[in-house]
Amino acid sequence: MRKSLIINTLNRTLAFFLVILITSCSKSITNTRPVSDLTALQTKIEKRHHFFATNSIKYKFKSVVSLAGKDNKIVGKVSVFNDSSLYISVLSYSVGIELVQFYVNTDSVFIVNKIDKEYYSGSCADFADVFDFSLCYSIFSNSYFGNSVSISNCHYLPDFQKFIVNDLHKPDSDFNYFITTQFDSYGNVEKVDYKSYDGNYLKVNYSNFVANYSFPTEIVLVASFNKKNIELKMNIENVDLLKNKSSIHSKPSTENYKKIEIKDVEI
Repeated sequence: MRKSLIINTLNRTLAFFLVILITSCSKSITNTRPVSDLTALQTKIEKRHHFFATNSIKYKFKSVVSLAGKDNKIVGKVSVFNDSSLYISVLSYSVGIELVQFYVNTDSVFIVNKIDKEYYSGSCADFADVFDFSLCYSIFSNSYFGNSVSISNCHYLPDFQKFIVNDLHKPDSDFNYFITTQFDSYGNVEKVDYKSYDGNYLKVNYSNFVANYSFPTEIVLVASFNKKNIELKMNIENVDLLKNKSSIHSKPSTENYKKIEIKDVEI
């Protein structure tokens, strides 16, 4: 079966972001006063981590993918389950059909190509050199990748009222990477740069933090992987608590689907 241009592009784009590697139930946890010291920033980080550890959220997004010189609209939804798993569904805006689903947690990766009826199911250990669930989770939850900041890795720029945090992440493999996180004056993560030793990088920019639960209304992802440049702009809307987790998180039947291996997934 000839591969769909849309699904190939989405697989390259979204799969990359998944393998390069989101106290209160109030609808706003944004500070109303600027954060200008390390203690206040650490408190903001801890509150957001606690929020995602005790709540599951969902949000919808819209985007445009350029194919063969034409802009194609896509829509989707992202579910962030506590701090343990992610679910992403992508649909074609023009024809209204689901294209691809992603299920990712701390142990496994499950990708379903709904157009070509193919799926991949495996362990995160299969991607030990390029995948880290915590990175993927922090991107889609707009939260700080690490647990804490200190004077050794955090710098405050008073002229711009921003914090810059530099981290070197070294997991239990040979895949190491640098992470630079920029916080705005209210302690929101507004920019993150991920750079690996092999030259690949991912830049994430968040803007307009007016959605529920301090979410931005726009996420822009720019990446270079194996000398291929990728850009995706997500317009976020309808951020809300996820009340019925089981019905959305259940995986579809793959009885009539073909299983593919890692080597078959090209990025």
